[in-house]
Formats: sequence, C-alpha cells, structure tokens
Amino acid sequence: MNNIKINIMHDHHGEEIDGFTNIPHDQITNVINGTINEIICSTLDYCEYQDRINLIITLCKKIANNGTITFKFINGTKLLKDAIKGNSNSQYLSKIIKESKSLFLESDVLEIVSQINTVQILKQFNSNEYSVLVLQKKL
Repeated sequence: MNNIKINIMHDHHGEEIDGFTNIPHDQITNVINGTINEIICSTLDYCEYQDRINLIITLCKKIANNGTITFKFINGTKLLKDAIKGNSNSQYLSKIIKESKSLFLESDVLEIVSQINTVQILKQFNSNEYSVLVLQKKL
C-alpha cells in the first residue's frame, strides 16, 4: 500500500505541507475509505459547527488501519477562561471570533471521538491557544 498523506485545507485557510497532498475539506469524500496513512487537519475552526462534526467523522473513516489523524483547533476552553480572567484583550478575541466559523471546546471533540469505536487517542496536548489531538485507527 502506498504511504498516502493528506493535509486538509479550507478555502484560503491552512498551510500547504511538503510531502502531503493538500486537498480542500469538501473533496475528502472523493477519497476511498481506509486508504490514507496520515491526515493533518488544522482547519476545523473555519468550518460551520455541523460541518466540523461531519468532517471529524469522515476523516476517521478515510484513515487506514494504524494510520493517524492530527487535529489542531482553537482551544475554546482556554480562550473562555482567559477572557473571564481578563487575560485576553478584546482585539485578540475579536480576531479569533472573526476568523472562526465555530468554536469547539476540547470536551466537544473528545465526545465526538469517543463515539467512534475505530480510533483511539494517541496524544492530546495544548500548544498556546490551540489544542492538538492525535488519533490512530485500530480495527
């Protein structure tokens, strides 16, 4: 099997990654289920709420056994806590809200992932204002 690596793009958002095939999020349905070895998706914040849920589920279907998916998204929990504590200024919050079409709390993503019995969490960490979640498909 080929080592297929895909980076999910959304409109003009997302960085192209060398060694990966960069495809728009709405074209992932054209990929055969169970054929991708590695997926990177850092554009969830630019999807509408329901589209975001559907994209997570779809990507979990596309990954090959033992393949990985890396999701990077705004850490809504940290963002809200910082706002309540007064640790974020309105300019920063306005920029994030303007650029995002939906905001997920880390618990929202974990709830969706917990309902997909073919993937397990390999890593979960925070990097500044982002949450990163790495999943692996196990059949």
